[in-house]
Amino acid sequence: MRSLITRLSHKTIKEKLLFELYSEEETLRIINGSAHESIKDAIMNAILKQLGNTRSKYEEQINRFQNDEMFYDQVTREMVRNKVEFIRAVDIVNKMNGVITRKQNQESISSPVSSNNVGGIDFRTLPITIQPMGSFSGLNFKLPQLSQAELREINVDLEMRQIKNMVQAGIIPSGQRIKELIAVCIQKREMNSYVDNLLLCLADIFKLEEENASESSFDLREALVIVDSQS
Repeated sequence: MRSLITRLSHKTIKEKLLFELYSEEETLRIINGSAHESIKDAIMNAILKQLGNTRSKYEEQINRFQNDEMFYDQVTREMVRNKVEFIRAVDIVNKMNGVITRKQNQESISSPVSSNNVGGIDFRTLPITIQPMGSFSGLNFKLPQLSQAELREINVDLEMRQIKNMVQAGIIPSGQRIKELIAVCIQKREMNSYVDNLLLCLADIFKLEEENASESSFDLREALVIVDSQS
């Protein structure tokens, strides 16, 4: 589920990363297409500049970042979410996915068991992987239909601020409330104006759930897929 969440909110995440890597003026030029390079190229160039003379040590990670879209999506998200540089973000993604590099695996297999008198079983060479929690199967993507009176009463900007304040206070908003907000945006034909904010809001909610080690509700998973389908 983590990889799907990462992939679904990417456009906004990458633009936010650009603002961290470049000046505001240069970032806007890249986003608007006047800098003659794509967002991905701009991110890659900034990373290579950060690596400097150490670039040759990380050719495998760089090549994967350039050619593996899922890996590219995950790493950029971690750079923004944890405010870390490229190599640290790669380490986080690898640990998230249960990845052990070939070098690490060889070191683990070849490393001798300590000569200390210890008991138990040596699990270091076992192919242990981390399985993601939750899935998107069996979801209902039907949104509530609100009356004209209900639509007039709901202030989308105010509702967004209230939800963000709840997340900042460590409170996970109701998934049904999020779906109702999405329904309002769609019925008012204002989805294009709010889709990025909704994706960021959902990303913050999922991050909070991750920190609390809690599984996402069906409503929240449904909301994520619905918003992405509108982006």
